[in-house]
Amino acid sequence: MNLGKHFVICDFKYKMRAATDTLTPIFHQSVLVRASIQDVVQEAVTAAFLTAMMVLLFLGSWRAH
Repeated sequence: MNLGKHFVICDFKYKMRAATDTLTPIFHQSVLVRASIQDVVQEAVTAAFLTAMMVLLFLGSWRAH
């Protein structure tokens, strides 16, 4: 490895280590993701129910001929 590249990488690692010591998380993205997944599941169940009701309404039964 080139000595210049090695110096840049080591310097970057040192700066990142110093920066991460002072960072504190203020918002967890996982909360938003979990809520979004829950909303998608709820809408999928609602859509399945409404689709089944429409099939029964227009066809009269599941086995309409």
